[in-house]
Amino acid sequence: MFKSYLNQRQVSYQNGDEVISRDVERGCPQGSCSGPLLWNLIADEALKVSWPDGCYAQAYADNIVLVISGDTKERLESTGLTLMKKWAD
Repeated sequence: MFKSYLNQRQVSYQNGDEVISRDVERGCPQGSCSGPLLWNLIADEALKVSWPDGCYAQAYADNIVLVISGDTKERLESTGLTLMKKWAD
């Protein structure tokens, strides 16, 4: 049941007369009855991850931020991308 609920989702943005739509492959549906339960499952997993030193996940309401320490912009981007890919797989 959840598989069909999460398949073929799209997000649309209207800018004047133009509507831009994109497929959504991740995240919880907003405004749904099941959304809070799905969010809790995702947030719980993110908050249980053993992040490396200098990194942690912080949840608030319906958002998660990954806080990463690093000495250069490139290192921050690389570390963040690596950690998020690892967590999302």
